[in-house]
Amino acid sequence: MSVLKKFASAVIIIVILFVVIGLLLPSKAHVERVIEIAAPAEQIVPHVLDFRKWNAWSPWAEHDPNMQLTFEGPQTGVGAKMIWSSEYKHVGSGSQETTDVNAG
Repeated sequence: MSVLKKFASAVIIIVILFVVIGLLLPSKAHVERVIEIAAPAEQIVPHVLDFRKWNAWSPWAEHDPNMQLTFEGPQTGVGAKMIWSSEYKHVGSGSQETTDVNAG
């Protein structure tokens, strides 16, 4: 078998492996972060639970001041949702929703 045939076979096997692995991966991702802030919860919680207040402190608002924001559900608490769309590649498009609140 020539070197070219061996190389082509190896490339095909690698492509098949990537496709199979891609099909086995989950279609959604879940990200969760926790941080402790040295301030009483009464001062912090209103700024975190109300997505409409996020531009005052969010670094993403600085990256793209023209980012399109849409809000759904209640203004604060469980069910509040923010949807954003930006042409700036570091901001992108997406959404986040409050699913649980533990202010203690």
